[in-house]
Amino acid sequence: MARRRTLPSVALGCIALGILAAVAPAQIRPAPPWIVAHRGASQEQPENTLPAFRRALELGAQWLECDVFTTADGELVVIHDPSTGRTCDRILPVGDSSLAELRALDASLGFRNAHSLDTDRCPPTEIPTLRELLDLVRSDPRARLTIQPKDDSVAAAAALVKDSGLVDRIAFNDGDLDKLTTARRLLPGATILWDRPADADLAKDAALAKDRGFTALIVHHRAATLEGLASIRSAGLECGVWTVNDPRALAECLARGAQWIYTDAVAEAVKLRDRQLARDRVVMQQREALDLPALAVGILEHGRPTYAAVFGELGPRRGDPLTTRFRIASITKTFTGLLLDTLAAEGVVALDDPVAKHLPPDAALPDECRTVTLTELATHTSGLPRMVPLHGKPGDPYGAPDLDDLLDGLADIRARSEPGERYDYSNLGFALLGLALERAAGVDYAELLQAKVLTPMGLTRTEILDPAPDDPSVARGFQGASPTDEQVPWALGRFAPAGGVAATLPDLCRYAQLHLDAVHDRPLPDGLSAEVLRTVQDERFAIPPQRGAGLGWARVTLGDGTLRVWHNGAVGGFRSLLVMEPDRDRAVVILMNRGFAAGADPCESVVAAVFTRLRDEAAAAQDGR
Repeated sequence: MARRRTLPSVALGCIALGILAAVAPAQIRPAPPWIVAHRGASQEQPENTLPAFRRALELGAQWLECDVFTTADGELVVIHDPSTGRTCDRILPVGDSSLAELRALDASLGFRNAHSLDTDRCPPTEIPTLRELLDLVRSDPRARLTIQPKDDSVAAAAALVKDSGLVDRIAFNDGDLDKLTTARRLLPGATILWDRPADADLAKDAALAKDRGFTALIVHHRAATLEGLASIRSAGLECGVWTVNDPRALAECLARGAQWIYTDAVAEAVKLRDRQLARDRVVMQQREALDLPALAVGILEHGRPTYAAVFGELGPRRGDPLTTRFRIASITKTFTGLLLDTLAAEGVVALDDPVAKHLPPDAALPDECRTVTLTELATHTSGLPRMVPLHGKPGDPYGAPDLDDLLDGLADIRARSEPGERYDYSNLGFALLGLALERAAGVDYAELLQAKVLTPMGLTRTEILDPAPDDPSVARGFQGASPTDEQVPWALGRFAPAGGVAATLPDLCRYAQLHLDAVHDRPLPDGLSAEVLRTVQDERFAIPPQRGAGLGWARVTLGDGTLRVWHNGAVGGFRSLLVMEPDRDRAVVILMNRGFAAGADPCESVVAAVFTRLRDEAAAAQDGR
């Protein structure tokens, strides 16, 4: 006998095909990304010369980086190599030469020859002293300087810095732990940046740097993974990357939360930094306007992440914002749709299989729904209602329904339309789809999704999850903007295929990226089918005049002809939105940890502001600004 139930007061998901046109702040950038001009603007002027340093400041770098050696007569000069042969017109050993001998050299010759310039375009210049460079820094209140002692000159450099009165605008950087420990002891107020190689043990190094009172770990660009940079921030240090010059790599490092960027390509890095700061302002304005505890935004362009930011409050004891998961709610349906298409490609199911074929024999589907196909479930055209009656719990309308709850509830429903006749959003349809796929494959849904979708896609921080309130891996959901208005986590149980995924912002960005990679014929990881990733987005049901449904995805064509493939979501304490524009090869991901009453989706305000920003950037680029 079916047990008595009440309908949930809030239904999972918020898609509407007519609407899309003791807590610590969780900011991944406590300060603007620092652009460090590596040996000055060394792509435009001779490295480690005053013209290179002046040019870097003109371009907008906040920090200058220089190398220092000691001359035979005890002066500190700015040069990278122990010999002058690579950069100057004569070969002299720096440590065995006097300042006067070194000053007689032309420090521009190497750059002049490498760039086929004459002396009019690249005049001769001297090797500068550290004292002169400190004078340049003093003359410009914007300027900061990081010093890399190439010999045993830490104490002498620290003394010059102390005499200059510029300690709070000076850093020391190097890979030598002893040098930096000495610099920290001699100059407690200076910034200390520990440069680490690609094969460094970042967890060990971060703990050691924290113990020594260092400011940041700067890792080789090959080690600048999301996980690596996040582990540094989680240790309470700032993170950075050396030395990055490729524009796409620069954008990716910024998107991964790098706070320090050593670069020769100063102009490009400054441009990308300023673009990121402008995007930050848009995100922070939206967070304030919507009164959100936290707001996460990711942007992908032309196959690469170009922006990722998490601003706000995620809850107590949460880790790094970029490795903290949000519940993505009904975006989960696109994962279930992808699982369906994958299993169909493997021959485990057929897209036109009736769902009854894969359900328990005693599943009490309404007679008119027994012919409903798996595709009709995935496109919300099954005719099934949105939900079945459930018990629920205080604050949680789902209450972890099990298989009996799901199947017993079928006895209480009636079809809303004939299969394939019209679009009616149905969480029940996706719960049944997940069950059907599970039974067809003989594997639990969560395990099946992990094996067929999450692992092949490399989504290492994404999973089906009914989180406990104190789970530190998941952002805390809130009913309102106040950190005291905590939302009881909804336990979706058997409705997980409709809304049970939790993911980090970078993982969800990667998920979108792989769909776009398939559309644009870019290489995919082993085990992924480009055909499946493309066809899952295809229109399976048209909703005139401009809308349609794919396998879990919604589609809309805007007035200017732009196709958007998208899905949004709402689950207790969370909202989400993922929008792809395949023809423009870009996507936007929005995650927030606040619930809202039924009505307009607050994510739409954010995505509209983001696309407006992207349009303004494109217009500025076209105008040459």
